Amino acid sequence: MFGTVHHSGRPVHLATPDELREAPDFTHFFVDLEGGREGVRVGDRVTFAAGVTAAGTTLTGRALDNRAGVLALLEALERLGPAPACDLWAVFTVQEELGGRGARAAVQRLSPDIALIVDAVPSGDIPGLVALDCPTRLGGGPVLVLGHGGLYNSHYLSQQVRDRFAGRLQPVFLGSGVSEANAIQQAAPQVATVHLGVPVRYLHSPFEKIHLEDLLALAGVLRQILGEGALGG
Repeated sequence: MFGTVHHSGRPVHLATPDELREAPDFTHFFVDLEGGREGVRVGDRVTFAAGVTAAGTTLTGRALDNRAGVLALLEALERLGPAPACDLWAVFTVQEELGGRGARAAVQRLSPDIALIVDAVPSGDIPGLVALDCPTRLGGGPVLVLGHGGLYNSHYLSQQVRDRFAGRLQPVFLGSGVSEANAIQQAAPQVATVHLGVPVRYLHSPFEKIHLEDLLALAGVLRQILGEGALGG
């Protein structure tokens, strides 16, 4: 079922100057359904009907946060080869935006020593951002998040990764934000966290953008880390 999302009120050509200055809030929006509301129930889910568009070396589409991370991990696992010299669980978690509920359940169930988070990271190469705010860019390689918003990932393990892949990563500390590392450190503070990610423009929009080389490079880094048991040695 398809529809059009719009907000209540007069069209822009008929709106008053005061109405044009006031941005509509969430309660003003509605979905104009093709064919009417028959069959629609309270609680049915709605999403933007946006596909994925390839243009040169970039991909644009919805939910690349965190479909890009999922693809990078799957690609790394497919190329892994012989079994690593450690117990390895690949976990695809849910509800990160609701307090990392999936990550909390996973870390409590599995009791790992190390949690390697694979996620999307804001790309700072857009108008309105400066390098101090977010020094990442598309095409610059995978991102190594040293910490963000008062959270610090394992310094020892992060430096191992930084040294092992020197020149291939974008190491950053972000002033704000959350990730699965927050939930893991709260649920199981004994677990050391490392955070790698794909730089993404326009996060949490229907047209997120990534660079294919960053995605493939992240898969390669993950394969080497998992295959060599390169963390914590």
